[in-house]
Amino acid sequence: MFVYRNVFIGVKNPISVSCMNNDANDFKLHSNVGRVDRLIKNRYYLEVPVEENKEFVFLSLIKKSNNQVIQSEKRKLNRLPSPTVYVGHANLNETQKIEKKILDHIEGIYARLDSSLTNENKVDYNVIIKSFTIKKNLNQKGATSTSGRFSLEQKKLIENSNVGDSLFISNVLLINLDGNICKVDSLKLRII
Repeated sequence: MFVYRNVFIGVKNPISVSCMNNDANDFKLHSNVGRVDRLIKNRYYLEVPVEENKEFVFLSLIKKSNNQVIQSEKRKLNRLPSPTVYVGHANLNETQKIEKKILDHIEGIYARLDSSLTNENKVDYNVIIKSFTIKKNLNQKGATSTSGRFSLEQKKLIENSNVGDSLFISNVLLINLDGNICKVDSLKLRII
């Protein structure tokens, strides 16, 4: 019996195999896509390359002594879900406020998938900030960055911001492991 949740492209997917009353070393796990690595006895990792374009993965538990297939299973291959975007350690899905003293020490924004969604794997993304604006009353000042790290100009804007100002980060691009680019909704933070 195979024990695993989803199979994601581009990450190591843990798979446990139950060999009922048999020594797990007498068996091997085979996949039609990617690479299978044994961790310990009945624990494996299946890593499907990001360029894989198949829709399903077929897993087979094979007895080593006679190459007999004991069990096989078909599962859908999944692309990675949308990540959570953070400014420093602030999860922007949970709050739209950030303390000035914290903001002053943040180096940029990053995106990560929750490890519970991706079978115990943390997945980081490359981030590009195309538009960054601090709004003070009716005045706005902006700057861009070619990465998720704040540029010197953006850091200067943060440094000169005050409690009550608003920070807008828009046109944020995330590049995931398989090279796909997704755009994140605009982020608006109130500086408290």
